[in-house]
Amino acid sequence: MKKQLHILLLVCFTTYSYSQNEPIHYPNFVGKDFAAIQKNKDWSILDQVPGYLNDDARKDIAIVLESKDIVNEKRCDDCEISKSRARIVLVFLYKNGKQIVHAQNNEFMPRADEGSKELDIAPILVIENNEFIICQQYSHAFYSYKFKLQNNKLNIVRALVIQSSNDIVASDKYDFTKGIVTRKTSPVSSNEEKIKVVKFKVKPKSLSEFKQMHDWKIAKDFYL
Repeated sequence: MKKQLHILLLVCFTTYSYSQNEPIHYPNFVGKDFAAIQKNKDWSILDQVPGYLNDDARKDIAIVLESKDIVNEKRCDDCEISKSRARIVLVFLYKNGKQIVHAQNNEFMPRADEGSKELDIAPILVIENNEFIICQQYSHAFYSYKFKLQNNKLNIVRALVIQSSNDIVASDKYDFTKGIVTRKTSPVSSNEEKIKVVKFKVKPKSLSEFKQMHDWKIAKDFYL
């Protein structure tokens, strides 16, 4: 009897330990209304912004959720499991009298301690001119992504990356309608500016398709 009890306790402990190291399973919020998200006991709203993403004269909304508890995440295929507060970006469209989740991404938003020397880095959300904009500091650079509703998807249309060092300021402007990225570099000590235009053939991604920031190769030496 004691032997059986020991075996049972060992199985329970092993199962418990294994579950504690399992990566989080992100909830699927698509189709749920804003009120349901507010009531969720596991996620809190880190930031939110209202605005118009289409021409129906009804206010839409975009939010970033953060897990209330520290969870296990595997942030890339080659990454080890790390502990952090997960972040999810949701975009709601007004439909049938409610704001309903239209798009969700579980990976794109950097975590508070990720990609910067500063702690508690938070995104800036903007909705203007029917575009959803995410601004974020990441890996010593400033990133701005602009998405627009096209064929019922929030597709990337433009992006801006600004990097600076002790000597040079560089900016990359991505235009997905033209398929070009324009890089401008200038020394900090002068007004001299160099411009380089690179064509690319990658198709625009929707917000839901984005992985981690700086993971998408657009062209040689150009990543978003």
